[in-house]
Amino acid sequence: PSPYQHLQASVFRAIENGVYLVRAANTGISGFITPAGEIYPLIDKITEKQTFIAGYKNKEISSVMRSNSLYTRFGDWFILFCIFILMSVVFNRVRERNKE
Repeated sequence: PSPYQHLQASVFRAIENGVYLVRAANTGISGFITPAGEIYPLIDKITEKQTFIAGYKNKEISSVMRSNSLYTRFGDWFILFCIFILMSVVFNRVRERNKE
């Protein structure tokens, strides 16, 4: 199942950054992923096997980002902000209990 999990993780990377993603894996699943998360033709043989195969596919893609996604613009700042708020709440609660 791990080749499929890596493919799905790649879908999220393409969506969060708003770019095409070309996935070339030696033993996993290779293919193209659009900025919207659509998986384009994967490399497979007549046997419809998707791992441990040799082959190639061509696809015309754009190297221009369609738009900066929220994550691309701000990165991990949102997570850091949430951690800061959480730590502030915990600190205030501990301080209030120590006063009592």
